Amino acid sequence: MSAGCDDFYYTGTNVGYLQCLEKNKDVGLNGETLRRQCLSKHQYWGLSSWKGEAGYSYTNGVAKFGGFVKNLSTDRIITSIVISVEHKQNVDSAGEPLSERLQTDALWIQPDEPGSFEFSDLKFKPNLNNNQKGLFDWGVVEMGYLKIKIR
Repeated sequence: MSAGCDDFYYTGTNVGYLQCLEKNKDVGLNGETLRRQCLSKHQYWGLSSWKGEAGYSYTNGVAKFGGFVKNLSTDRIITSIVISVEHKQNVDSAGEPLSERLQTDALWIQPDEPGSFEFSDLKFKPNLNNNQKGLFDWGVVEMGYLKIKIR
């Protein structure tokens, strides 16, 4: 297989992503910029099988929303998640519920493994003086992932 064919064959896979990092390590980009560029080139967006838990907390006076997502797929590496959170106290002036979308791009969750996430840059910060169970709903609405390919 020629190098050009390799590029096409491994597009959107863990192998293509790692080849992209290796091929471009000397193009003058720092590690994080290179990682993001290669991920952007190879990452698919959609949903994959998952389960998880999440909730609000306060740490040193800072409101946070965090938890974990376990990858239930057998052939994908989760690299990003977009979460939607709807809290009963978070409403507009007409009393309609507002949802907040949160995204993390620094994940590498292989099949049957959990990965944690935490957000502190929240638009809505609930009053945590009481139990939050039943006051919010959350879910993963989109995922970035790489397909697993073995050479």
